[in-house]
Amino acid sequence: MNNRTIYGGSAYSFSVDHDFKEVGYKEEQWQEVLDTYYKKYNGLKEWHKAIVKEVLETGRLVVPSTGRVYEYTPYNGKYSEPAIKNYPVQGLGADIVALARVSLYNRLKRLRSEDKQWEEVKLVNTVHDSIIADMPEELVVPTAKLIEKVFEDLPSNFRKMFGVEFNLPIRVEQEYGKDWGNMQKVVLN
Repeated sequence: MNNRTIYGGSAYSFSVDHDFKEVGYKEEQWQEVLDTYYKKYNGLKEWHKAIVKEVLETGRLVVPSTGRVYEYTPYNGKYSEPAIKNYPVQGLGADIVALARVSLYNRLKRLRSEDKQWEEVKLVNTVHDSIIADMPEELVVPTAKLIEKVFEDLPSNFRKMFGVEFNLPIRVEQEYGKDWGNMQKVVLN
């Protein structure tokens, strides 16, 4: 529920989502849940109001933390409030993963110059908030430790890149396996 609400989900979107079918709420009941949520997390409600207001007045949103500018296009004369709320959150996630990916790439590049085994670690893809790498099994734990360090250093890299403090907690979950259907958590000592 948190993610959908932060990303601008509506009572209607909850009421038609098959994942919430078991709850059995109608749209009006979901609206009560959202009203309670926004009462508890008033800062989120105020931020949502402010960014919607900015877009309605200017057609764009400038995110203070990164300077990223989002241009919104009305559809049938109206702006999509869920899109207004979603873009800055998704965009920040993309910025964080991009910083982590570049940091990981640079660290691997340095390690490869010292030890050829690191050439076997290949950055393959990024999917949403996941960085996907391919490597032999014996490099899973050393690479996982390297990735942990990347995310420990992320707040200082964010500050260097954007000139603002990064004060959100970040948890890193790492899994490995021969394919996505057979993944297991990486256990670090």
